[in-house]
Amino acid sequence: MYERARQSDARRQPSPVRPAGRNTIPPVRHGQSRPVRPPVRRVAAGSVPMPKRPKVKRDITLLIFEKIGWVARLPVNAFKNFKRTRRYREISLAVFGLFVIVASIFAISSAFAPNALSVYVGDQNLGIVRWEVGEIDISYIETHTMTRLQSQFATEIYPLQDITARPVRAGRNAETVSFGTMITAVENALEFYVYASVISVNGSEAVALPNFAAAMALLDGIIYTHANGSSAHYDFAQNVIVNTVRTHKNDLHSHAQALNILTAPRITHEVHIVGSGDRLYNIARSNGMSLSALLALNPNIDPDALLREGTAILVTPNVPILTVRSIN
Repeated sequence: MYERARQSDARRQPSPVRPAGRNTIPPVRHGQSRPVRPPVRRVAAGSVPMPKRPKVKRDITLLIFEKIGWVARLPVNAFKNFKRTRRYREISLAVFGLFVIVASIFAISSAFAPNALSVYVGDQNLGIVRWEVGEIDISYIETHTMTRLQSQFATEIYPLQDITARPVRAGRNAETVSFGTMITAVENALEFYVYASVISVNGSEAVALPNFAAAMALLDGIIYTHANGSSAHYDFAQNVIVNTVRTHKNDLHSHAQALNILTAPRITHEVHIVGSGDRLYNIARSNGMSLSALLALNPNIDPDALLREGTAILVTPNVPILTVRSIN
């Protein structure tokens, strides 16, 4: 009887539940009916197969970062831990102090850095010109000066002085000049010489022109003016020679100056020896002078007295240095 009671209790206890799987059937408890297994779908040969789940392609870059991400986080985590230490505060203060020192040095150097050029020609200071880094320097000024002088005189320039400059610091209220003004000042102050063409009349140097072409143009112009369209041939009455001579810039003449020197009547004092029958009026008229001008030039002569033969009288004939004559 005892055995029958134990078997009856065992039937009342529920059976253990197995974990449900994909193709498992839950256990049947007492008083329940057994569930029916779902039919298995089978695909016949030659029919369309069931579609497969698509595979998601992952970017290789993201995959690499995921794999090595922990390596990149190591220094970040180490730095976070280091920030909590006292050593980090000391290093931070040292770096900040170094930054302040470097910034102060840079500000001071910028405040006193040169920003202009003080230009000299020889020992003469011509002033201060604003200097932009990479734009204007002493070679730039010297090159522009030589170029403009060579273009002006159409010949080679040989300077006698050095063009120098010294970097300086010019304040806002400092008196400075522009670059063009400085170039003009250097041109005027620079001493130089050129191999000029000198026109000599009867062996005497008369005028100096910068080059041979300018000298020949001047002489041809004088002859053309006297010819005035005539078919006659003209030439100079004097012996005219053009030579190349080393000449200082102050001895050069412009075209207008040279033309005036060669063609304008010159005023020179010459001596006239009184001959037989000479009178003051005749002497003055023959030399292109008035009687009053002749007497003013010779105050020791008495106009009422007779002139003695052999007396020296100063006269001023108005004769140009260069005259043109016809050679027909």
